[in-house]
Amino acid sequence: MSVGVEPAVDRNLIDVVHLKKYFPIRGGLLKRSVGSVKAVDDVTFYIKRGETMGLVGESGCGKTTVGRSIMMLTPPSSGYVFIETPKEIVRNFSELVRLVNHTDAGDMAPEVALQIADRIGTMFGSDNCEITVGKKKHMCIDAEKIRKTVTSAPPGKLLEGPEDDVRDLAEDAIEEIIRRYCINFRRKSQVRKLRGRIQFVFQDPFSSLDPKMLIKDIVAEPMVAQNRYAKSGKRLTKEGLRNRTIELLERVGLNVEHMYRFPHEFSGGQRQRIGIARALSVNPEFIVLDEPTSALDVSVQAQILNQLNQLQKDFGLTYLFISHDLSTIRYMCDRVSVMYLGKIVEYASKNELFARPMHPYTEALLSVIPVPDPDLRRDRIILPGDVPSPANPPSGCRFHTRCPLVIDICHRVDPLLADRGNEHFVACHVR
Repeated sequence: MSVGVEPAVDRNLIDVVHLKKYFPIRGGLLKRSVGSVKAVDDVTFYIKRGETMGLVGESGCGKTTVGRSIMMLTPPSSGYVFIETPKEIVRNFSELVRLVNHTDAGDMAPEVALQIADRIGTMFGSDNCEITVGKKKHMCIDAEKIRKTVTSAPPGKLLEGPEDDVRDLAEDAIEEIIRRYCINFRRKSQVRKLRGRIQFVFQDPFSSLDPKMLIKDIVAEPMVAQNRYAKSGKRLTKEGLRNRTIELLERVGLNVEHMYRFPHEFSGGQRQRIGIARALSVNPEFIVLDEPTSALDVSVQAQILNQLNQLQKDFGLTYLFISHDLSTIRYMCDRVSVMYLGKIVEYASKNELFARPMHPYTEALLSVIPVPDPDLRRDRIILPGDVPSPANPPSGCRFHTRCPLVIDICHRVDPLLADRGNEHFVACHVR
């Protein structure tokens, strides 16, 4: 899967690779794990700096869990989250992980071993790889040794010794990349510092605010926790915190008199503005917006969305916008990912997705968007049945139990996201 491009250094702001989050199901007297809810199951996508990435799907498909996993509010079960990592590193790392995980022990073909060695050599031989020179040289030499060993081996499966060498080298390479780039494997203290760069705006603007705290303390709390400093290099004084709090409230449409009130004294739209001001207080680069307008009236929704667009322009922000409302997604986002039962089934640019949807689930979602003209009629696609349980998802393609285009292979093989051109990715055997 390709990843996006940023000028000069060729990297995205956020890369999510093979992300999974399983919640255990416990039963019996001893509350042992008897299964798991596969809320997010092997999700991969990227977010370019300065854009808004939309994540859309039915309730319960795993959208919020993806956002919380990126923020480490709900640590993922497995997978990798990168921030500002070179494009070629992420691409080769993702392919390396896939090759290792999808090859059973004792069943590695020479072709697979060569691909693994090539990925490792490409990653550590790159000038963009920000790892010590000695380690990079050592990994490249070992990769070259593996190539020579595999090339001289007889046809068929590798012998146990060479295969073990390939797997050991791959594990070392994965560990090195994780240690240097992957944010969800860092210590709690390191993750806490990262939250100065990535923030979260919650869906419910009331429950996300402490009812016992004044608004001035709610907005200033992240600055205190992150030890924010003034331009002079000194720690912000009480007066500095107060001035910064007033500035943030004014940027989101509130004023100084609101500082000394409690959350229950505000409307839903005002509370959401307070949540946005709190997220902005540490000058983040990336904000996860978890359905920020779903609990608000329509007129207030428009105000908040326009405010978010203006703030993005003013502060150069990057958004992950989570919603089930495709009309809102169309207004806010540059690119869109469609989720179904824990997996991304399609993603593309906004214009490409709405003009040329390819996955049957996306087509069904788009067909039910309300049309403002009462004289126009749209052929709605009504999907049969209910969404399967994420605790017991169907084999093969997750959507095959409701898909009007289902064929035999859909029952057995889970389709991979494939580029259909113009960075339009679809996971479908038929399309």
